[in-house]
Amino acid sequence: MKKFFLLIFLALAGVLTYYLWYSKKNKPVDETPRLQPLAVSQHTDVFNASARKAMESYYNLSESFVNWDSAGIRANATALKANIAVIQFDELKKDTAIYQTAVSYIETLNNDLNIIIKEKNLETSRKAFHSFSQNLYDFLRTVRYDESTIYLQECPMAFNDTEPGIWLSKTSVIRNPYLGVQQNNRKVRAFGEMVAVLWQQGFNGATVQLENLWNKLHKNDEFTLFCAYPKIGITQDINASLEIICSAHTKVMDGNPRPSTEVYYKDAF
Repeated sequence: MKKFFLLIFLALAGVLTYYLWYSKKNKPVDETPRLQPLAVSQHTDVFNASARKAMESYYNLSESFVNWDSAGIRANATALKANIAVIQFDELKKDTAIYQTAVSYIETLNNDLNIIIKEKNLETSRKAFHSFSQNLYDFLRTVRYDESTIYLQECPMAFNDTEPGIWLSKTSVIRNPYLGVQQNNRKVRAFGEMVAVLWQQGFNGATVQLENLWNKLHKNDEFTLFCAYPKIGITQDINASLEIICSAHTKVMDGNPRPSTEVYYKDAF
């Protein structure tokens, strides 16, 4: 009788084991993607709102420099100074070192803005803007600003064609406050030296790609681009090479000697 009950118990245990294994194996897999937690700023809404307002004033100031707008520069610098003064720092007091460092930057930022507001010389104002941008960048890193993406951009020839100048932007699009879209109502002119280097070394395909990139950039920023090509770079059929390069330009000037006061252009192919 004991053996009989033992056999029944083992049979029931086997059935139960099979049922649990089979049901688990054939259980439909939940393929619904799990919701990812939203990125949350470490700062309060009060701090972020006040910092956001100051950053918008900064972007307006930068755009005024782009447009050579002296009145706009002073007005936006004044608005920026007012918005910086009301940034809510109270939540930073829980970290004394961060709070004291942040407060010390405010005085430096105000000194830069005072120069921009009072200075009539645009070059001096731009140097103050460069200093302000660097200090603002350091300030934002100190307080660990994280509400939005900010791009740190640099013009390598902002001052005297040799000294760099930096600025902050909310997009990756280049709007250079040091060169601007105009220079005393004159459009910006650039010389594409790299295309000549590539051409001379026989990298014709890379040269054409670079020309296309210049043309793409030209759609966003208004400027005039000049390029010069040495004849030594023509490594294939001369007519085919010239046609490819000239088709990327609006005007072509030959290399024949002529008086310095005479400029000769003809339409590109």
